[in-house]
Amino acid sequence: MLRIMGAYQETTQVQSEHSRVVDALPGLVWTALPDGQVDSVNQRWIEYTGRSLEETRGWGWQSAIHPDDLPGLLTRWRSTLASGEASEIETRLRRFDGEYRWFQLCSFPLRDDDGHIVRWCVLETDVDDRKRDEALLTGEKRVLEMLAWGYLFPVVLDALCRLVEDTTTGCYCSVVLVDLTGTHLEHGAAPSLPASFITSIIGRPVNALGAVISRSQDAGAKVGIIVGHAIWRND
Repeated sequence: MLRIMGAYQETTQVQSEHSRVVDALPGLVWTALPDGQVDSVNQRWIEYTGRSLEETRGWGWQSAIHPDDLPGLLTRWRSTLASGEASEIETRLRRFDGEYRWFQLCSFPLRDDDGHIVRWCVLETDVDDRKRDEALLTGEKRVLEMLAWGYLFPVVLDALCRLVEDTTTGCYCSVVLVDLTGTHLEHGAAPSLPASFITSIIGRPVNALGAVISRSQDAGAKVGIIVGHAIWRND
């Protein structure tokens, strides 16, 4: 009995030490059994995702991954488990408030003295700012190339709106043009906004633009509006 109690106390002490080490690591950290099922997460993971250890255990962590990224992530994770080698992948992780941010996941195995994998450790580092900067640079280059190649003006404006939307969380973008008289508004582009928003702008006085923006905000929409002059058009 004393041996059993001693072994139990030693195991508890090791687990406590393991938790302290994991919590001290930078970034979000979780560990998994050799078959890939999560068995522990650090406090930063819990605070960021808003999910408890109980909700995350096993394969519960999948609910924190962006639905579009999950199939590819699972494929890579299974491949990593099969190979027994360290790997990296980038995916979007859901924050407690519903916003998704890009993280780089670095997975590496922990082995015993005989070389057998006893646990996997996964370190998640926030790379969202870098991803947005890269996307913005690529998008700006694309828009400039479209202008240089002579793409039709509406197509360029559409690409500009999509660039803004792709690099700004929860934002819909519209380009509004001022007619040649300088008194009324014309539609430029709004690829993700409903037709009712577009028709509410066309022909309105320039000084009505503020009211359009206010209505959008009152409806709970985050709309970015770029104003230009109709003289830009080449169509």
